Amino acid sequence: MVNWFPHDKTSSLRKLERSGRALRQGGQVERVDVEGAPLSVWRSGAAENTIVFIHGNSACKEVFYEQFSALSKTDISFLAVDLPGHGCSVNAVDPESTYCVSGYARTLKKLLDQMRIHRPILAGWSLGGHIAIEMAGRGFDIAGLALCGAPPSGPGLTEMLEAFTSSPAMEITTKQDAGREEMNAYTQSLYACMPEIPQHFFNAAWRTDGRARRIMGEHWVGGMEGCHQKTVVAGWRNPICVMHGTGEMFFSEEYLKALEWRNLWRTKIHSIAGAGHAPFIEAPGAYNAILIDFAQDIFDAARDK
Repeated sequence: MVNWFPHDKTSSLRKLERSGRALRQGGQVERVDVEGAPLSVWRSGAAENTIVFIHGNSACKEVFYEQFSALSKTDISFLAVDLPGHGCSVNAVDPESTYCVSGYARTLKKLLDQMRIHRPILAGWSLGGHIAIEMAGRGFDIAGLALCGAPPSGPGLTEMLEAFTSSPAMEITTKQDAGREEMNAYTQSLYACMPEIPQHFFNAAWRTDGRARRIMGEHWVGGMEGCHQKTVVAGWRNPICVMHGTGEMFFSEEYLKALEWRNLWRTKIHSIAGAGHAPFIEAPGAYNAILIDFAQDIFDAARDK
């Protein structure tokens, strides 16, 4: 069974949009056309300073509902977008060029340019973190990176094996025709430290265009494209905040500590207790406090220039 939605299956996307409404407290959702492919964007605030949240593989923009809810009273704007083939964004018009780390990075750059969002902080989780590193490596105008669940590695199989542990869930990340039970198990592994996972997260995982997983895996493991991520973080001038759940199952904190970081914010990895792969939703209070401190440091420094 193929678990992706054709372009014309708009009723399914509307149903998914409705299933996420309860999680979207505040802000508004709009559709932004990027080269003929409408993306679903959730935005809160109109301040010049913006944090852009980028979700992970087979996830959706609503995974950041704890951030939109808790941080909407600050003087910072927030934006989260469903990547092509995910959530309520349509499937890619050209899957081979879009469903890869560099393709997602190009798409997000075009989106931000259209929305006139300049020098944002990119808060990337898992695949979203790797996309954020790619955007930094391409020299896009970014103020800082906030990463979690995204050990800089690759492209290429050797570095991926060095960074990540082996698990059944990792196998799903590159599988096109995963069944519903497999996708449910994968979703449970992503948010393993949550007492109750919202049904919308399961719906979004099942909706994801399976080609996005396969093509991304083929390109990244095969070393077909993308910036060398260790080189990026070792040389990028702007601050990088790294948060790590102490219950992370897919890679170790020791791996992160062993890397060379040119500008690691506060010169340390920020460990978050009671969290696994998704600390922003498993321990949102701790994550939000770190993120806001990081954002204030960056945006205050920009104002002082």
